[in-house]
Amino acid sequence: MTPVFLTVDTELMWRHHCARLPLGEQVARSIEPAGVGVAYQLDMLARHGLKACFFVDPMPAAVHGVEVVRRIVEPILAAGQEVQLHLHPNWMGAVAGDGGAAHGVFELVDLDRDAQQAMLARAINWLVEAGCDRPIAYRAGSYAANDDTIDALAALGIDYDSSHNGSAHPWPSGLSLPPTRIAPTRHRGLIECPVTLIEEAPGRLRHFQICALSVGEMRAALDHAAREDHAAVTIVSHGFELANRSGTAANAVHVRRFEALCRVLAERRDVLPTAWYRDRPALRLEQDDRPLPADRLRTARRRAEQLWSNLIAERELAELEGERTKGAAEIAELEAAVYRLRGSIGTLNREGRQRLLAAFEAVDGHFRRLFTTLFDGGQAHLTLIDSDDPLEAGLEIMAQPPGKKLQSLTLLSGGEQALTAVALIFGLFLTNPAPICVLDEVDAPLDDANIDRFCDLLDRMTRETTTRYLIVTHNAATMSRMHRLFGVTMVERGVSRLVSVDLSAAETLIAAK
Repeated sequence: MTPVFLTVDTELMWRHHCARLPLGEQVARSIEPAGVGVAYQLDMLARHGLKACFFVDPMPAAVHGVEVVRRIVEPILAAGQEVQLHLHPNWMGAVAGDGGAAHGVFELVDLDRDAQQAMLARAINWLVEAGCDRPIAYRAGSYAANDDTIDALAALGIDYDSSHNGSAHPWPSGLSLPPTRIAPTRHRGLIECPVTLIEEAPGRLRHFQICALSVGEMRAALDHAAREDHAAVTIVSHGFELANRSGTAANAVHVRRFEALCRVLAERRDVLPTAWYRDRPALRLEQDDRPLPADRLRTARRRAEQLWSNLIAERELAELEGERTKGAAEIAELEAAVYRLRGSIGTLNREGRQRLLAAFEAVDGHFRRLFTTLFDGGQAHLTLIDSDDPLEAGLEIMAQPPGKKLQSLTLLSGGEQALTAVALIFGLFLTNPAPICVLDEVDAPLDDANIDRFCDLLDRMTRETTTRYLIVTHNAATMSRMHRLFGVTMVERGVSRLVSVDLSAAETLIAAK
């Protein structure tokens, strides 16, 4: 039998971090894009009874904390699949929300052995803190590993590495192994499980990955491995690989390939059983397994399929570009509307200030004059307080009845407050007359002398304005100065009657007699 390591590199995609997407959106588009992410793949694996290794990158914990890693690994562990270590070093030094401006090195091989070991140790701790068993297998992000990496892994107790990819050799996959090595081999104290390769043309290698091989090529590679009794097959996929690059729509070609691969592995489980590293399967080391030889027709079919996939991607790109252009136009329109609105607000505020100050000065002038009339002397004025902006300012009434000092309205007696308020009300009516004015018991706190002053002013207001004044009062002196009286009387118990008297007409009638 030839054990198959079906592996899924599972990581937060750097491109979404650079796009300044919110963290939740980064996770969604990287781990569960368009309904064909990790959850979908776990479901397909369960349906077909397959084992898979999810190589999870915990390095985003350096930016977002371990909780984001825990969110990624929990459903994998709950499904019974295994989690091993993956690593992209550029997250070290990254800053949330900066669009990728700050970052560490992008390839682990750009660090020396000690720096690699320190970073690997931190990644292992984060993975364990997220709820995983201590990993025993590793794959470098972008396959960027060298012999220093292997030495660091061995020092940390890792038993398996799967970073050797002959199609990416000698950089960034830089192990000192032949590019065509596809069989498991012991290398510097670890068991290296290289990514399986095929030849797409003589001397040109292509690795066994969902997005890299057609269904026909994958089936042929598996047939070749079973027929030649290979020591192992290592297949690569990603958590985001079945969706488009933006993570917003499924890639139908890749979804079809993954589903076909699951069916083939389920059908051939007797000769090509899937395996976990944690089971430490017995591997035949050092076999001289060779990649599937090139076949021009098979390669041509895959290129045609890939062309179709690219056409779909171009269509999706055009749709996204259209949406982006539309969105940009809408943003520009909104910005223009905001500028116009701000300009209108500024104009309204300027005009409002001018009108308010003009009205304030007019009311203040009438108030000063009426106050002096009501009090037979003294002085009063209005003042704006608490802000230099008239629209934000408060209003203070300052009054100085005869024989007293200038003070705030709240410090005057009840009668003085009432007369001051009447002066202000009439000042408002002189500035902006209204058809009717109702004064309810304004004379209640006044003595007889002040009632006479109030009534004199009321007579004056009836001559200077067209406003009709309705006075609600119980004071006989005030009633006697009105032109018409309206009242309610009870001639007999329980029966109310409305009565009215035209005093002007009554005076004329009396004078005629």
